[in-house]
Amino acid sequence: MSFDSYTKLVCHYDGADASTPTPAATGQTITYVGTAQASTAQKIVGSASLLLDGDSDYTTVPESANWDFGTGDFTVECWFRPTAKDVDSYLMSQYISLDNRWYIVVNAANKILIQSSIGGSVVGAYITSSAIPSYAANQWWHIAAVRNGATVYLFANGVSLAVTEATAWTGAEFGHLATALVTGSYLPVAHVHTAGYIDEVRISKGIARWTADFTPRQTGYGEGGNSRGIII
Repeated sequence: MSFDSYTKLVCHYDGADASTPTPAATGQTITYVGTAQASTAQKIVGSASLLLDGDSDYTTVPESANWDFGTGDFTVECWFRPTAKDVDSYLMSQYISLDNRWYIVVNAANKILIQSSIGGSVVGAYITSSAIPSYAANQWWHIAAVRNGATVYLFANGVSLAVTEATAWTGAEFGHLATALVTGSYLPVAHVHTAGYIDEVRISKGIARWTADFTPRQTGYGEGGNSRGIII
């Protein structure tokens, strides 16, 4: 399995049903919280995906400078199969306080939102101008957020959606946060957990992998096929 230098995290969540497979394909240790587990009932690639019950489940990987994007290009993506719509479904996040956090969510209006606040002085938020077209529960959706220079792109199933700049990113809006990276939840005082399945999480630093419509791959990263910037 081989990745390019931009690829900082890949989580396949492959394994036996009800198992807790670690490490990530990129070497980080995945910690499972609650009853989070691999499930062979649903998957987009490989043998399984991450099953989350929406009550207490999520996974973490340790803090890292690999998700300190600063003002540079990045791509954050995963496959997501919600068990309900019209609810907040947090895909990835880091949280220390309201002044130091970031997250990507499909919110209760079925819009993709990426938001950050680092050091209390910079708050940035970009959201799709309307709901994901034909968004539905119990279907797989490839969700991606991409920054290319000063432009932010939000994609659903490879389609670039119109983006509203709620608050512009103007500084080091993604600094190093000394807290775990969470998949499937957002952890302020009142925890918000996601219900559904998540597969093929990837974080890429220093590259905007897509700036126009594309076809999301349905083979695991590092396992064949092709994708901009990936070594196979």
